[in-house]
Amino acid sequence: MSQHTTKPRISALAVPAWITSALLVLFTAASPVSAPASAGSTGETFPRLEPFQSLAPAELYRQTLETVSRRTPIILRFHYRDLCGATKGTAAWSLGAITSAVYERANAFAEKMQACPDTCAPSVNAAQFCGYVGDRQREILALQTWDKGFFEAYNLLTEAGQKARLPEEQLRTGFRLIATPALEWLAEAMKNGGTTRDDRHTLAREELHAFRLMLLTLSGEGILQGETGAVREALDTALAGLTMEPPGKRNILRAAAELAWVERTLDHSARQAAMQREATPDTRAAAPAATLPGQRDWKQAAACFERLSLDASTAVGGIQSELELILSCRDTSECPATAAARQPGIETLLSVVDRSFKAQYALTGSMCRPE
Repeated sequence: MSQHTTKPRISALAVPAWITSALLVLFTAASPVSAPASAGSTGETFPRLEPFQSLAPAELYRQTLETVSRRTPIILRFHYRDLCGATKGTAAWSLGAITSAVYERANAFAEKMQACPDTCAPSVNAAQFCGYVGDRQREILALQTWDKGFFEAYNLLTEAGQKARLPEEQLRTGFRLIATPALEWLAEAMKNGGTTRDDRHTLAREELHAFRLMLLTLSGEGILQGETGAVREALDTALAGLTMEPPGKRNILRAAAELAWVERTLDHSARQAAMQREATPDTRAAAPAATLPGQRDWKQAAACFERLSLDASTAVGGIQSELELILSCRDTSECPATAAARQPGIETLLSVVDRSFKAQYALTGSMCRPE
């Protein structure tokens, strides 16, 4: 996906280690085809898989092609919603409330520690300390997902507006640009065993991961509708194929098939959206002849997504400030790795942040030894 260079970034978003581990577990446990299959073949071909025909064992290629051909493409559609309204409960309102709360929480911790005569008391319970830190790290992961997801959605809708495309059409185009280098690397990996880990391989993983975060964010907010879970599972399998060392021919071909199926799904979605556009033209007064139906709404949505991305990024900064204070007192070497968690809704995270003040009060009470 394209990058908007004017947005300040706290740090580059790499694929977290816990996500890599989760993908490997998913990949090794998954059946050869992870998404639903129809009773019969769709009768469609997959040109993206043709380069693998001469590289993979004949029977493996035949089975993979037959299986992926039986899977029915899913129709995804964009549904406009105003996430930036001032009304309580909108994404913008909730993210703004989260941002205010995490900075209030960080300031409260700093004030408590400044007033404490002897900080970093050895009596702090390890489970209490690690639990609080782990909760804050999960908040950061959730906010980073929204930051990256909304930012990629902003880029998607901005480019769609510039090129007079429907969002579904731009989603298809953007994914093709991402899938091409990934499929090229997988084809080469089929030849050399996946031993080459160059910048192209790293970029392919990062771009696929960013695309997945965008789908997760947009579906979570009701903007992208349809069976997005099946598409995310397909992307997870493809990401695992790009992660495993060595991936093995069966895993490589499975990853390529998942990418080909996602591309076919997005192509069907784009064509369906185009047919619907032709059937329902924009009849609002003063709409320019070259304006697509709903284009003005999506222009507003793009600006909204940029704002939400910045809000999420700002909130991350507040949590990081608090963690820096906490970790200056005690490191996390005794803490287990932060467990992966399902991406919460924005309002759910706001409730978590609101409840965290009580946990922080208990933690600072343990860390601050009385005179």
